[in-house]
Amino acid sequence: ARAHQTVVIYMGVSALPEICAGLMRHGLPGSMPAAVVEHIARPGMRRVTGTLDNLPQRATAAAVRSPALIVVGEVVALSEVLVPVLGAAVPEVRRA
Repeated sequence: ARAHQTVVIYMGVSALPEICAGLMRHGLPGSMPAAVVEHIARPGMRRVTGTLDNLPQRATAAAVRSPALIVVGEVVALSEVLVPVLGAAVPEVRRA
C-alpha cells in the first residue's frame, strides 16, 4: 500500500486488526482514513469510519459483521459527502 492510493478488501472483517496492523507495518500511517461498509448497497447498509489506528476498535464496538468492505485511503474522508449521494443512486436489489 502507498500514500494516495485506495485499498479495498472484501470479506476481511474477521482479520481487520491484522489487516490494519499489516498496512501500518508496511508504511501507511496510523492516521490514514479507513472505513468498514457493511451490507453495501442494501437497505441495512452501515459504515464505520476511523483511521488504521482505531478502526478495529470502532468496528468491534459497532458489532460489524460480514458481508462488508474495508476501504483504506484518503477517499474515506469523502464518505460524508459521497455515501448519501451514491446510496440514493443505487437501486435496491430485488431477488426473484
